[in-house]
Amino acid sequence: MILTVSAEAEADLEQIVAYVAEQSPASALKLVRTLREKCESLLDAPRAYPLVPRYEQFGVRRGPFGQFLIFYRVGDDAVEIIHILHSARDYEALLFPEEPDKQFQSLREKMVPRKGLEPSRPLSHWHLKPARLPIPPPGHAG
Repeated sequence: MILTVSAEAEADLEQIVAYVAEQSPASALKLVRTLREKCESLLDAPRAYPLVPRYEQFGVRRGPFGQFLIFYRVGDDAVEIIHILHSARDYEALLFPEEPDKQFQSLREKMVPRKGLEPSRPLSHWHLKPARLPIPPPGHAG
């Protein structure tokens, strides 16, 4: 099983890290590392967290991590991270809008129930722009 990360989840992570980095770049670096590790740990038990109540038909699961929620789907060969959001955000409006505009249409289409997931982006390509906050590769002693 492989882990993939949607462009939306990458953007979420960049926003989270940028916000935290304003106060503490060291804390931002630690947070991004731990969030990535939490996402990777979903491969060990991908069905450990429940489906999002009232939206089970989309197959979206929600795993908590501190103040954040990791939204993901489990396919035959992949776990796809869809969004990483602060728990205070209105995730229903973002993930399941009643009248989705073009920005959310592709996400809604991705969440149509299906047997397997095609990888959207391998984790090896999941990174922040180096100009914003340099993040060493996983396993790098820092």
